[in-house]
Amino acid sequence: MTENCNNTYDLTAEAVPYALVKCRLALEEAAVGQVCRFLVKGEESVRSISVCLPYDGDEILSIEHMQDGVTEIVVRKRRE
Repeated sequence: MTENCNNTYDLTAEAVPYALVKCRLALEEAAVGQVCRFLVKGEESVRSISVCLPYDGDEILSIEHMQDGVTEIVVRKRRE
């Protein structure tokens, strides 16, 4: 999925709620239909992003747990 991403954001140094806030800010700047890849650490960050972004109207395309506790979340912007 990462080959179709327009931008990658490394938020592994950010804790909740900052990881979620930075995801939302990045998606505000993105064009509708654009795909963004977020790298986060911590189950709380993964949970908050995977629940809140779809609630905001965006689409989670994939969630993949990688090495060293990093999770890749790929999101398509669906809202204006």
